[in-house]
Amino acid sequence: MTHYIGTIYFLGKYRPLSVEGDNLEEIMIELSTRASQAPQEAQERIKDLWLGIDTRYSKQSVEHGSYGASWMRIGQAPTYSDSWRTMWDSMPPCPNLIYN
Repeated sequence: MTHYIGTIYFLGKYRPLSVEGDNLEEIMIELSTRASQAPQEAQERIKDLWLGIDTRYSKQSVEHGSYGASWMRIGQAPTYSDSWRTMWDSMPPCPNLIYN
């Protein structure tokens, strides 16, 4: 079964946010909703990613400065190790980004 992951990331400046879903539209809507009150740069990266979607690819990303967004098609839901979660949790959250 195909699965998708969408991420907004900040190149170490803030904690990244990843969402998962069964289709690309679902994760893009989720990213957009969660970033609706986040800094303008975060919203712009999601918009750039959404406008540039080309489903011939299995993944795409956009970056500018320390803000980036990406999506990836995978075969099954990933598992993240505790070491990654610990590292992410130690980073400050991006202002007004909805993490939960």
